[in-house]
Amino acid sequence: MARQCAHLGGTEATTRARIALHNTDWTGAEHAYGDGADTLKWLRDACGEDPDRAERAVHVLHNCLVHQGSVYAGSAKAYPFLVDLLLDPTAPGRATLADLLLDITLGIAETEAVHHEVRAAHARATPRLLPLLTDPVREVRHRVAYMTGLRTGHEELAVRALGERALSEPDPLIAAVMTGGVARHDVAGRAAWLSGALASRHTPAVRAAAWGITQAGLPWTTEVTTAVTEAWEHGDVLNGDVIEGE
Repeated sequence: MARQCAHLGGTEATTRARIALHNTDWTGAEHAYGDGADTLKWLRDACGEDPDRAERAVHVLHNCLVHQGSVYAGSAKAYPFLVDLLLDPTAPGRATLADLLLDITLGIAETEAVHHEVRAAHARATPRLLPLLTDPVREVRHRVAYMTGLRTGHEELAVRALGERALSEPDPLIAAVMTGGVARHDVAGRAAWLSGALASRHTPAVRAAAWGITQAGLPWTTEVTTAVTEAWEHGDVLNGDVIEGE
């Protein structure tokens, strides 16, 4: 690599990541436009010293690894390296990186094997991505919040992180995404947390809490009706679903 990504430093983890990147066989790990042999080049460029070249590489990766909602073997193989890049606060194109990871996570795999590989990559990445719920870049927080709300086998960890952050998240839409993420996971204390979220200062989060209560089959109480009515009367109407992209 031209340089080590800033977040990797010179630790043993950095060495392992660099060795893994260069030792990965990208032939056969196809993407939308070919056999995937060039994915290593774009990943190296994305972590390079030239910010313009790095940002261009991120855009190329987005075009190659997700095409009209489809994902490929190369998408799954690139996933952990894209996470490494996103965790670097100095990496160019982090909003596009976050978009790419979310699109891969939600993408439709052409084979069952690719589907399982993407799911496994997402599950392994979830604990590493949780610190980005407080990232200064809005798009990064939003996309990571959405991914954290999906099922990965880390439900307890995800609910705790989403619930804590939703209470202080300044962006109404992201607070709603976090609230909806809590609602997706059937863990102890979810009902009480969602009831408490009805008092949120964010109208979208109130609606997300009501949505979560409905989706989870929890009792629809008078408090829920009152909170939703007040939110609708005094807040801005939020077009579309309370959770963007769903």
